[in-house]
Amino acid sequence: MSDALQRRSLLRFALADLRGSRRTLWVFALCLVLGVSLISASAGLYRVVQQALMAQTRVLIGGDAEVFSRAPLSESELSWIEERSDVSLLIQLRTMLMTPQGDSQLVLLQGVDDAYPLYGEVVLDPDRSLSEAIRESRAAVPDGQAKGGEGADQKKGVVIDRVLADRLGLDLDSTVSLGSGQFNVTGVIDYQPDRGLNADWNGLPVIVSAKALDASGLLQFGSRADYRYRVRVPGDVEQWRADFMAAFPQGQAEVRTFEDRNVRLGEVLGQIGSGILLIGFSALLIGSLGVYNSVSAYLNSKLRTFATLGAIGLRDAGLRWVYGFQLLLLASVCSAVGSLIGSALAMVGMQVLQGQLPVPLAWQGLVSSWVLAWCLGMTVAMTFAWPALARALTVSPSDLFRSDLKTGSVGTRDWTVTISLGLISVALMLMLLPDLWFGSIYLLAVIGVFAGLELIVRLIRVLAGLVTRGSLFNGQFIWRLAVSSLNRTDSPLRPLLLSLGASLTLVVTSTLAVMALFVTVTETVPANAPGLVFYDIPQSQRSAFASEVEQRPGVASLDLMPLVLGRVSAVNGDVLRESNDVANQMASRDEHKLSTWNRSFDEVVVVRGAIWDEDYSGEPLFAMEDREADQMGLQVGDRVQFEIQGKVLEGRLAAIYAQKRLQSRLWLEGLFSKGALDPFVTRYVGMAFVDPAEVVSVQNDVARHFPAVITVRTDLLLERARSILNSAGLALALTGLITLFASALVLLSVMSAIRARQAHTMTILHTMGARVSVLRNALLLEYLLLAGVLVAFSASVGAAIGSYLLRVRIGLPDSVQIETGFLVAASLCLLVLGSGVVYLQRQFRLTAASLLRDAADG
Repeated sequence: MSDALQRRSLLRFALADLRGSRRTLWVFALCLVLGVSLISASAGLYRVVQQALMAQTRVLIGGDAEVFSRAPLSESELSWIEERSDVSLLIQLRTMLMTPQGDSQLVLLQGVDDAYPLYGEVVLDPDRSLSEAIRESRAAVPDGQAKGGEGADQKKGVVIDRVLADRLGLDLDSTVSLGSGQFNVTGVIDYQPDRGLNADWNGLPVIVSAKALDASGLLQFGSRADYRYRVRVPGDVEQWRADFMAAFPQGQAEVRTFEDRNVRLGEVLGQIGSGILLIGFSALLIGSLGVYNSVSAYLNSKLRTFATLGAIGLRDAGLRWVYGFQLLLLASVCSAVGSLIGSALAMVGMQVLQGQLPVPLAWQGLVSSWVLAWCLGMTVAMTFAWPALARALTVSPSDLFRSDLKTGSVGTRDWTVTISLGLISVALMLMLLPDLWFGSIYLLAVIGVFAGLELIVRLIRVLAGLVTRGSLFNGQFIWRLAVSSLNRTDSPLRPLLLSLGASLTLVVTSTLAVMALFVTVTETVPANAPGLVFYDIPQSQRSAFASEVEQRPGVASLDLMPLVLGRVSAVNGDVLRESNDVANQMASRDEHKLSTWNRSFDEVVVVRGAIWDEDYSGEPLFAMEDREADQMGLQVGDRVQFEIQGKVLEGRLAAIYAQKRLQSRLWLEGLFSKGALDPFVTRYVGMAFVDPAEVVSVQNDVARHFPAVITVRTDLLLERARSILNSAGLALALTGLITLFASALVLLSVMSAIRARQAHTMTILHTMGARVSVLRNALLLEYLLLAGVLVAFSASVGAAIGSYLLRVRIGLPDSVQIETGFLVAASLCLLVLGSGVVYLQRQFRLTAASLLRDAADG
């Protein structure tokens, strides 16, 4: 027979044999489909969002570059920009919008010129141009007076965000107040190309003309208005920035390019995407243990086929080709199905996200993720399946006829193939992961968890052997049988601990982290957070503001602190603007929020150095936020000069602190000793602890009497945080259930693989006089011992990982409730293992004859 003919014959046999064995490989298929679908869905959705946002960065930032300043640029700077690029000026500041009913809302007021936006287009309802809508003036006409006659109060046009219109019940021709100006709503924004991704809680945008903004009275000394000059550059934007900074080395403006935004956006998206993908990888890894056990059970059922084929002359190479082809075909088809299911889920996610993102999402981004997920599924499946195949094919013919697989081994060549497949899987995983740091930490964590579980497996077997050989359980047959079963080579100890232990650890970690965050957002932060936070209180209105707020019903206390904006100009005598390092030059233009140290005002954690005594009165000392200090390479003891309002303040860095993140209130970047900032104070920030029932009333009263003061309600921020946390918790719960389901499939594959051998053991023990009820009790005790080990490991390790995530990555105090971890682990472990015990118990409701038949058939 020619090689080609033999190959075709083997191919037909492989396909026919696979069709006849489909019932024994369903666990293989389901485990693989589950893991690959999670990876394909998360990777595909990440790729689509990432590509859409990165491709539209110019649209999101409003130009190729943005020149940011707290004051209008000088005529020479503006002339330089206009000569070399197209430019559009956007002036924006946060302020309070008032309705005629007295309701107030924090908004982001934007004054634009005719060139806005440089990229994209603002879509309004009704359909009209932005310049036409905001230039429109209408008269508020008293009854009985002709429109446009004397006494008509002219009101400028304003367009408002759709979310704001729905929240306040505003429609066309509604009247709103911004500062001292009255505006008519002339349009609702359906799409704004540069709308901030955090607009829903940082201030919804409203747009007016630059002239109308100037007439509102909000642009006054001390107001925190941002002047953003968006530019469209015909050449290299980085060279344009370098030329601008070289032309105006003493300028105060910061220059940000779309490439800077790309880097930051890529980092944030990469961290989020990596976190989601790692859950999918965990499900695939856990399911791969089910693949191994399912393949082992399948090959175990083919022992007689191996023996028969070998007896008629088929060599090991032919057997390897037949069953290797079967496994590869099955892995390929299942991975393809999983990838398609994941892509379909990703498309559903695209529809949900489309309304929340300012850029269109394209399905083409799913293709690369589909291919990578498919390849990863195949390589991971073959990595776990190949050792089982190699072990089956090395069993001697005499053992095959006895249906005994235990003497098989994996040769050097097969281990080489397995390791190569594993390395390819790792490479594909890193290709899917956007953040290599996350991937590296994940690999180390996986290795650590599985190494810990393997160590526990070996320790249990050693202890089981010692107990079996000792006299501890003399006369206690059930205990002795249960403990000795843990030391058998066909014990489910290793696969159950590896799969169920890993999945329970994942579920416990995510549960404890989400619960800690939820408690923080719903209990800890609200209990310590002020009801209202105030910004931009003019120094001239400080006393009047304090008097007005403190006399309002429901106000328990009011604290005010100075807020000064300054830039670092020199460190230890080295002037940053004169540095050859571009990063130092840019740092000299970065503005910092400075205030006076007050232990009770904004909680921070000192990480280096120490805060001065409260009665300190020497040279100016200051503490700085760790992120800002590390970015500039500052160390405790450095002497730093700040440029504030054209003057210089020098101080010694005494401490570096970290924000308490979710519990931070104002995120101040520098805190000085008492009196150091007094010559520079023009405005204040504050916070008031208010009865929740009076928060809205106090906010509206402040907006009515002090329209320039920005008021932020913390309950709205916490409501948004709770909404996000609920969604994250639901997603984690769903993925946790999927990984547990994968573990249950692993359990079923283990039961399937060991059922024949356990039937054989049960037959011998039952023939020797052991009652079936005793054997069932021994089985139950064996699995209870396994459950105890699993619960202890997953709860303790999950709590440790959860504590690390909360303290290091999220910045919360260690608030993990380990007793909750034990409860979650115990409940889920008993559920999964209980299902396995019920399955095996049913197999033992048999007569001795049926057990003998099972042993013979296995």
